[in-house]
Amino acid sequence: MELESTRGQVRGIALEILELDDAELPADADFYEVGGDSLALLELITKVEKHFGVRFEDDVANSLRSVEDIVRELHAAA
Repeated sequence: MELESTRGQVRGIALEILELDDAELPADADFYEVGGDSLALLELITKVEKHFGVRFEDDVANSLRSVEDIVRELHAAA
């Protein structure tokens, strides 16, 4: 799994959920600071899990706050 490819795919999912333009979502931006809420974050995590065929443990999922956090966990699991 290539880091840049993973980052792009996760950002794409996040952009779709948050209905943001590309420039509005830096990879390290806190999800809540760019307009996300707990339900949108849950949707993001669920879509990422389905897309990549992984399952985040609850404590890990609860700590994810940015695209970069999700990418880091995906690569740790690979």
